[in-house]
Amino acid sequence: MKQSRQFVNKKIQKTPLLLIIGVILLSACNQQPVENTNSGEAAITFAALEGQRAEYAALIAEFEVQNPDIDVQFVNLAVDPTNMSGFATQADAIALPVVPVGSDAYNYLDIQPLAETDSSFDQGGYLPGVMEGCQVDERQIGLPYTASLQVIYYNPDIFDEAGLPYPLADWTWEEFRLNTINLTRRNGQEVEQYGFVNLSSMVRLLGTMLNRDLMISNEEEKAGALENTLSSYLNLVQLGYVKVPQEEEYPGDLEFLIRDGKAAMWLDGLFRLEDYRNALGEQIGFLPVPEGSRATARCLAISAGSQQPQAAWRLIRYLSEQDGPFVLANEFPANSAQLQNNANWQSFSEEEQTVLKAALDNAWYGTHWLFATLNQEFDNVLADQNNLNSMLLSVLQLSPPEPEEPFEPQFAFEVRSTPDDIPPEAVFIKFHGAFLNREVSEAMVNEFNQNQTDYYIYTNVAPEDADCFIGYQSENQPAAYYPLTPLLEGDAESMALVADLPPGVLETTRRNEEILGIPLFISTFAMYYNPVLLEQAGLEPPSADWTFTEFWEYAQAATQEEIYGFGLGLFAIDMIFDSMNSLWVDESSDIPVFLFDTPEVKQTTEFLLKMQYEGVIPDLDINVGNKYWTWRENILSDKAVFWMSSMDDYLNEELKYEPGMLPLPGYIPNYSLTSFPSFFISKNSSDPKGCWEWFKFFSANPAIYGWIPLRNSVRNSPEYEALVGTEMASLYRKIIDQMEVIPFDEKGRDSSYLTTGPYFWFQTTIGALKYGEDLDVPLQNVQFKSDAYLTCMLNMDGTPGENYQTCMKLVDPDS
Repeated sequence: MKQSRQFVNKKIQKTPLLLIIGVILLSACNQQPVENTNSGEAAITFAALEGQRAEYAALIAEFEVQNPDIDVQFVNLAVDPTNMSGFATQADAIALPVVPVGSDAYNYLDIQPLAETDSSFDQGGYLPGVMEGCQVDERQIGLPYTASLQVIYYNPDIFDEAGLPYPLADWTWEEFRLNTINLTRRNGQEVEQYGFVNLSSMVRLLGTMLNRDLMISNEEEKAGALENTLSSYLNLVQLGYVKVPQEEEYPGDLEFLIRDGKAAMWLDGLFRLEDYRNALGEQIGFLPVPEGSRATARCLAISAGSQQPQAAWRLIRYLSEQDGPFVLANEFPANSAQLQNNANWQSFSEEEQTVLKAALDNAWYGTHWLFATLNQEFDNVLADQNNLNSMLLSVLQLSPPEPEEPFEPQFAFEVRSTPDDIPPEAVFIKFHGAFLNREVSEAMVNEFNQNQTDYYIYTNVAPEDADCFIGYQSENQPAAYYPLTPLLEGDAESMALVADLPPGVLETTRRNEEILGIPLFISTFAMYYNPVLLEQAGLEPPSADWTFTEFWEYAQAATQEEIYGFGLGLFAIDMIFDSMNSLWVDESSDIPVFLFDTPEVKQTTEFLLKMQYEGVIPDLDINVGNKYWTWRENILSDKAVFWMSSMDDYLNEELKYEPGMLPLPGYIPNYSLTSFPSFFISKNSSDPKGCWEWFKFFSANPAIYGWIPLRNSVRNSPEYEALVGTEMASLYRKIIDQMEVIPFDEKGRDSSYLTTGPYFWFQTTIGALKYGEDLDVPLQNVQFKSDAYLTCMLNMDGTPGENYQTCMKLVDPDS
């Protein structure tokens, strides 16, 4: 955007360099950067997502050929949603997954001085405006390497039906407005087809025009221009030509208007193109947003803690001039020279390339400091909580935020490479500790390394390269793991450790009489409740040993107008059928047997429809994917008293209150080897004994577990109770005590896909039924399709995972 600092050709405009804000401490002890392995050679680290390792490896190899004085080590970028500022602590240079905001941006160098000293650097080689995508608070915190666009999709069939020509790439806002009006179709007062559906925000549609208006110096003229721009869009919404998410709607809800052919145009990312063409046909077209499309850049940054900024600059400059790597579909290289040779670009027709070039040439990347406030206040206007004129008067009185008081950074920066302080006699152990509490894990690694000299634990390593790791066991690759039996035999401490697990848990990792791993913890399903709504209904919280019958009594008693007693949740329907002894499939034998047409399944289905009819549960939506998001929205909008969810569901973090938690009522979930993150030693480990000593050390600490620890001594310890609280510790113990574990099937039968089609048909069938309807024919139809699907799967060559979609289409072409 224009208010951001601009790069100019060959040099960057010089502004005073802000001192970096923020203190980042990696550990209690200072660790030194990588020492040069050869005289005059700089060693630096580069962090990116693990999935891009192979692509970056090839680029880094070529870079090192062209820059023999720089040695680059790739680092797997650890993404912690609770610590998005922590990327800067992981390497000298980083391919950022997101652009930092606010003070987080000061963890990265302003690259202005580095670019100024590089006489060959030419900003003119990049897409117009893309540099702004890596600017924060007028600091250039990185170089862009990819760009992705927001576009307006359109359905040509709807234009044809209305007899309207397709818009051109240089269309204006007025053309957009008229098309939106002319393409809206009504039946009386009801809108049957919208001219435009906005899946995004107001700002993403109007950003270029809003920025133009905000740059007007005369305050009265500025207010008038903004009012004209916003009122033009507001009128379209209020008159029903444009559909936007309502206060209690999730944007994904509106996507089904598009898929049902009820939207002529809509705003979304270009990365969704294949999705829409798969759903609606190859004819779906796209256009730039009138006046300018919103675009996003991915950025290559340099950590403010790097000891090798010049070498890091040369690396990110080189990478920014390459063709990828890309994260999303239909991203383009930020370097203009690479665009024409980009395979994705060449896959578009000439006409489509003209549209894309117009979009890229006029795209906006930065943002005005008022945009977030304008967007929020405009939503209030839509909700009739304010009027447009008053809103603008209030917003335009705001002043830009004051810059933070700067001070020098204090980085204890750890360069991610082989440490140079390993005791000479120590064995180097590479450990990948996914799922563990990161801070506690790092502290324990330091403690372990400092308190003994036999082994040195190193943690910045990919799972496939690790000597030992935390993960889920693969059913099909038992040879990948080192058998633990030799480490257990004759060691009383180790034997006591494996005996310190609930019954059956250890058996989930046993193959061919060998123990391959040690299950560590579990994120189980539980019943959650809204304590405010429960009290509002005049009910006390249930006891932890409540029954399934008591649960339904609570759910019915808690149901109020527009408030569901039970808001369902992921796998809630499975729990209901299991708890009412009406299994829809028997998997006790080698081949599953479907039971959809049994009296038990019919009775439970009828019960569910009755609960739906009485408002105790929400609609069993015919669309399985949409249903889940609707249920979530009910919970977040305080429209559900009880719901079922897993402990690690981020839904719980979005709530505005602390939900109550109980075991599932009278229901014992089954757990198998894929339920437990476990400790494994790789068959390629350089020292299995060192891995085992490290495991014994860390596994006794209650604070290292993110979920419920499986070790009985840990879970029952006073330390664990102090950590989570007496009430929650008691609840977690009860959940584990109720747990039922299914040993691994030594036959290795992969039956999951054998039930995929039947489960889909059953869900969509009951979602379309109403209470009081005859159930025999619909359930018999599901049974018939399920039996036919199973026959198809059993007679197909290849794996079930390769065949299930084919069999679903053969049995039911509408699937």
